Amino acid sequence: MKTFSQITDKLTEQYNNAVDFYYKADFCNFFSNIRNAVEYVCRAIIFDALQDEDIANKILEGKKGFTYNPGTCKYEIKDFSNGCIPQNSTLLDRVSSSLYQI
Repeated sequence: MKTFSQITDKLTEQYNNAVDFYYKADFCNFFSNIRNAVEYVCRAIIFDALQDEDIANKILEGKKGFTYNPGTCKYEIKDFSNGCIPQNSTLLDRVSSSLYQI
């Protein structure tokens, strides 16, 4: 289980590494680190928007997800049984859903 503080620490570390590699013109490592930093930004947004570390961790583990309720025009948090860890565009989808869940 991750905490918001751990995520922001990793975000800072990955971003600083990416900047260092950029200034060294090591673009292969730059892109690798900046991609990881962007994923940590997504995780931080989910934690910040939901304000509940337990639910945020379950969403990032694939145990919970969002479904749209047209009656309330909001996303609702639901249990998922597949447990697929959200990555790439799926992670971005969870970020936007968490912002509209509020």
